[in-house]
Amino acid sequence: MNFLSVKYFLALTRAGTFTRAAEELHVTQQTLSAHIAALEKETGGALFVRKTPVELTDAGEVFYRHALVFEEEEMALRRGLADAHRNQTGVLRVAIAPARGFVMMPPVIEAFSRKHPGITVALTEGANAVLFAKLTARDVDLAIGRFDRDYPGVTTEPFYREAVALVISEGLSRELFGKTAPAVLKQFRRDKIEGLKAFRDCPFLLNSEADIAGAVARDAFRRAGFEPRVRLTTGNLATMLRLACLGTGACFAPTFLAEKLLTAGERKGMHMLPLGPGSRFTISFAYASGGPRWSMISEFIAAARNMSGEKP
Repeated sequence: MNFLSVKYFLALTRAGTFTRAAEELHVTQQTLSAHIAALEKETGGALFVRKTPVELTDAGEVFYRHALVFEEEEMALRRGLADAHRNQTGVLRVAIAPARGFVMMPPVIEAFSRKHPGITVALTEGANAVLFAKLTARDVDLAIGRFDRDYPGVTTEPFYREAVALVISEGLSRELFGKTAPAVLKQFRRDKIEGLKAFRDCPFLLNSEADIAGAVARDAFRRAGFEPRVRLTTGNLATMLRLACLGTGACFAPTFLAEKLLTAGERKGMHMLPLGPGSRFTISFAYASGGPRWSMISEFIAAARNMSGEKP
């Protein structure tokens, strides 16, 4: 049994059809079929039920579980040898939320790639829960997000602190509160939850509850004792902030990201009102524990810290 046979088996399992798997592997269907047939002969029986999509037999399920370990060990071996020979090639799989990725990743990846031209960065973007699921499934090597407790099999390193703020345009605040707008905003700065009660009739733009700002916003509404008037729900922070600039509604957003996503001109017409200590959270690097860590993970973390100015 060799690495290639296991690779072809996993590709077919994931793709579901011989046609799609062969295309992804850049081989002919005949080549793929021959490898699978040889593997089945070696393991003593059928591993797939030939239908569309293919299904694993009971033996195939057993082989699949071990093949995943085999795949991970092969990757670790290749990376360990690359570290030993100081000849770095391969794919570094990084996961991050879309808005944070848009703001942070271009300069980090550019700096990292200049230093390590043989490494391809495969960037995955998604909500925090998606990032963690991919990390624990070993589908990514490094996740950057909010990991605020201990997770079995995962090591975290603090990166930087963020805070969620209520973001509202000057125009919308005047429309809602008239001449009392400055006093209402001042009250919010003094007492976040009590001040939020004045926004009962304000239209809101909300992230999904799976996103950090969306979860913080919903908790704030619960504590303030009212259901918000929701004009928009979206997973795209940039879209939400643009609509907030137009006065479509107020929103909650991490201040760091809001300041980066809005232009200087847009920021002039906006109020960003931090929600206080309860809205602050840590963004961390997270990667699998156990065994030697691939040096490229450390190098990417170092590049991110250098570009942001944040130290451990």
